[in-house]
Amino acid sequence: AFGKNQWSGTKLDRQATVLRNGKIQQIPIVEVVVGDVCHVKAGDKLWADGLVIESKDLKIDESELTGEADFANIRIGTIIAADTDVKHGTGKMVVTGVGIYTITGAMDWIMGHVSRD
Repeated sequence: AFGKNQWSGTKLDRQATVLRNGKIQQIPIVEVVVGDVCHVKAGDKLWADGLVIESKDLKIDESELTGEADFANIRIGTIIAADTDVKHGTGKMVVTGVGIYTITGAMDWIMGHVSRD
């Protein structure tokens, strides 16, 4: 189902801070869905793709995706990818993709299903 997070059991214990029904709450990352507003902070490994709507000196390590050694300075309006690491600052993002419907999920699918012949 589009928008429903489909993570393996190894990620069941990780928590996300989300704004739902006007309240900030902690939920398992497997319950994060497209459209949730999530709070991120230094030390978090992102579990979803998202559109940044608030950034307070937010820096992300995208080296696994881009190969770039320097941390990316993240501004409002930037799309950030799942499986990247928040190294500095805080922010909020609107979730745009979860599970296999993320940038890294699509890359994994392509690598596993497309022949290089």
